[in-house]
Amino acid sequence: ALMDYSQLSPLLTDDDRGGEPPPLDQLAQRVNDTFDAYQRSRFGYVTAQAPALLRDAILAARHADGNRRGRAHELLALSYQAAASVLTKLGESDLAWIAADRGILIAEQSGDPLATFASLFRMAHAFITLRRPEQAERVAADGAEALRPLAEHPDCDPPTLSVYGALHLVQAVVHAREGNRATTRTHI
Repeated sequence: ALMDYSQLSPLLTDDDRGGEPPPLDQLAQRVNDTFDAYQRSRFGYVTAQAPALLRDAILAARHADGNRRGRAHELLALSYQAAASVLTKLGESDLAWIAADRGILIAEQSGDPLATFASLFRMAHAFITLRRPEQAERVAADGAEALRPLAEHPDCDPPTLSVYGALHLVQAVVHAREGNRATTRTHI
């Protein structure tokens, strides 16, 4: 699904072949089910669901208009995150990086900054598996620094704290692999 370049631009796609986009609430449920399965280590399920989820999310984002457009982009960004997660787990690091990269670009269009930060985490994790620790650390550090004002706000919500912690966890992993205990502890 990631290597089907006809999905990158409506100019390369025959609209008749794409079909009707799924309703956003149905797509949101599929995204939630996929992330839930990933958290429960049901990687076979996630692997089987990810291609169709991506295709449907792309279709939904292309056809959404008005106030539904931001939500459709958010669901597409989450679909790319799900793909990046399972691809990293399966050792398909190059494809995970592509999914994370596309997820960041789409997340920025969603209007939800947290979706962008979560996509940065997926990219940093892909860089770790690609054995590019400097890039992983840089992406995670830049993301954490940009997210810090929101994370340190007294009314910070749990999802923001979770993503902030995940970005620091990436940095801790990078520094632990380098044997830098003090910096690892700081990020933990």
